[in-house]
Amino acid sequence: MYRTIDVHVDKSSWPGIGKIPSFPAAFTAGSSSFNLNINSMLLIIGYLTTPTSVTGVSLAEFWAWVRYLAAITPRDQDLRLTRSYADLDAHQKTILSDDFGMGVPMVWLMKNLPLVDIVDGRYFLQRYGASHGAYQHRTAKRGPNKTPDFVVHGHDGKWHIIECKGTQSGEAFRDSQIDSGISQKLSIKFPPGHTGQRLVSGLSIGIEDGNPSHLKIIDPEPEDPVIITESEMEFVKDAATRGVMAKLLRSTGFETAAEAVAAPFGKPQAMPPSTKKQIKSV
Repeated sequence: MYRTIDVHVDKSSWPGIGKIPSFPAAFTAGSSSFNLNINSMLLIIGYLTTPTSVTGVSLAEFWAWVRYLAAITPRDQDLRLTRSYADLDAHQKTILSDDFGMGVPMVWLMKNLPLVDIVDGRYFLQRYGASHGAYQHRTAKRGPNKTPDFVVHGHDGKWHIIECKGTQSGEAFRDSQIDSGISQKLSIKFPPGHTGQRLVSGLSIGIEDGNPSHLKIIDPEPEDPVIITESEMEFVKDAATRGVMAKLLRSTGFETAAEAVAAPFGKPQAMPPSTKKQIKSV
């Protein structure tokens, strides 16, 4: 099942010729149309919303992405929500918008960048900090110390920082979301040889009998980022590998193994304690 979506990449937000990061060759500057694989989008939502380091996640929760299949209009060629889903209460609409705001751009990015390991930004900084005894890195969920949504390692060895936003309130509101607090999101800076893209995506989700969906991609300039040095790259690779492996183990039901991989020496100060009851042998 496929739906088209308009994508606008703001090339003017990139730093320019000879500077890092350069504008990706696979990106089309300006507006273009993308054929979105809906099944891939729903599956990636399930993966991205599976916690890395919290126990109590079941396979049923992982496959909860299926609930969104009925949210997409069956007859439109482009991506739109049915009126019944668009009229959900505010809390449920926010959850849906956040989930689609992650899934749609990540599918687009995976088609245009050589992405391999996708790990939660908050876990990444917590694990990176714990690896070399630094527990006070900014790991807030909201506000000026909020970490980016995702840190992604590519086939080419580059590390990408991605922040995702989604809304059903139109393109103008989407643009205000992107413009507000951009610098507080992209809070990690890699060494020049390892620096990939630093992207903020904003998805305006179309509604049945209304305006179509529209995805916008920009490359903002971060302020006051966490600086990662060349000598610390081993900790970076460890954090990403553990984050991805923990998600995969958890999604297949191996919760204890996932917990051990995510936090091999126990949870550091910055990571919340597990609420899972220990299983006693008899």
